[in-house]
Amino acid sequence: MKFAILTSHPIQYQIPLFQELAKNSKIDLTVYFCWKAGSQKEYYDKQFGRKIVWDLSLLDGYNYKFLNNFSLRSSSDFWGQINLTLYWFTAGIHLLIG
Repeated sequence: MKFAILTSHPIQYQIPLFQELAKNSKIDLTVYFCWKAGSQKEYYDKQFGRKIVWDLSLLDGYNYKFLNNFSLRSSSDFWGQINLTLYWFTAGIHLLIG
């Protein structure tokens, strides 16, 4: 079964779930991210006001795609994630929005 998860950006506590689902041979999982924030091992987070360093890889162990973000100011705000290609990627796929 094709299965997709749509989420704003890679979030450290969601990654183990994505990796476990990807191990199941009955599930063809792809995770779609609307924004690349936090996908690097180390980055500066404006909301926390400091550098963040992850102790795990946020993109290993499962299939993922970053959707094109057409926002002029990428952010976690509503207008910060304008992903017009979403419809084309998800045709015929079971979709979980998280």
